[in-house]
Amino acid sequence: MGPEPRVRCVQGDANTALPAILDSEEWRKPERGRGLQRGIVFLDPYGMQVSYSTLEQLAACKRVDVFYLFPLEAVTRQLAHDYRAVDQWKQDRLDAVLGGPDWREEFYTDRQDQDVFGHVDTQRRRKVTRVEIEAWFKRRLERNFAFVSPPIALGDGNLQKFSLFVAIANDAPAAVQLAKNGIRDMLKLQQIEASRRKFDP
Repeated sequence: MGPEPRVRCVQGDANTALPAILDSEEWRKPERGRGLQRGIVFLDPYGMQVSYSTLEQLAACKRVDVFYLFPLEAVTRQLAHDYRAVDQWKQDRLDAVLGGPDWREEFYTDRQDQDVFGHVDTQRRRKVTRVEIEAWFKRRLERNFAFVSPPIALGDGNLQKFSLFVAIANDAPAAVQLAKNGIRDMLKLQQIEASRRKFDP
């Protein structure tokens, strides 16, 4: 009988596969006497597939660091300027991706318009920009993770499609400082500057 394989491929939805792995006996058992195993998770969704509950479970185990491509462009596209255009399917998907219904109050406000005949129409309108949505999501991540990096803008030309966040679950000061040093070097390498972030439709 050959040695136990070091690599195992699991096909499926990350929202169900990752929690199953974290709950498995294989994950919980000590690794060669060095304590519980640790891991790095790369979440690279095509769109709005990653549920925030998955991120919460990854954070709760405190042994997984996460690289997450937050789909800023897709989320912003679903957050129509007129709230009436955000149908039930969009609301449900935004609830899942953003971690609950808070975005309705955070991102929208009631505005009253009066026409020439004195009729008043109240509409719920989006009050936040892409940059503000991104900053709000970073604060949301910081509720669960010990450290969350500044977002790194990724996209096509001038259009930012994703925000890369590095989220550290281990709250040990040494682990947090190591992550901060790595992010600082990553930002230098990518030459991310504030001028790239000015595009804000």
